[in-house]
Amino acid sequence: MEKVADILGSSIPNLKRNTVDSNNKSLPTVNSTNTVNSSSGNSRLNNSNTVDSNETVEQKKSLIEEIEEVIARHNTTPEGIAQLLAELLKDLDSIKYYAILVKEYSAGELLAIAHYVKDMDREGKIKTNRAIYFQAILKRKGFKTKFKKPA
Repeated sequence: MEKVADILGSSIPNLKRNTVDSNNKSLPTVNSTNTVNSSSGNSRLNNSNTVDSNETVEQKKSLIEEIEEVIARHNTTPEGIAQLLAELLKDLDSIKYYAILVKEYSAGELLAIAHYVKDMDREGKIKTNRAIYFQAILKRKGFKTKFKKPA
């Protein structure tokens, strides 16, 4: 059985950099012609913008959408995603908490935030630990971060 980190790492090559490779996306070419006529003292600007309609425009997918597709394609369980979150945030003691988060919110968004936190930590920009920084980002984005224990 493959680990979630292996699946995500192999399926999304730019996951660690939090960017999407735009070299393989096709965009239409736009031709612009601007003319100025000032024969009678009044200047007039004519714009003609054309788009070649034979080319297709592929929408650039966000990192979150790509992660969601990979998760769906490989039938990854919420527990596996919680394990990956705990590993990324170096907080294996809180794996049950991450399982609750994964069930409540988008796994793609949680993983994207966790990778961002990991990158910030590698750059030395985090003064606390990864898990606390992750919590702060979730709070700023409006995520509910405290859950009641079931009775």
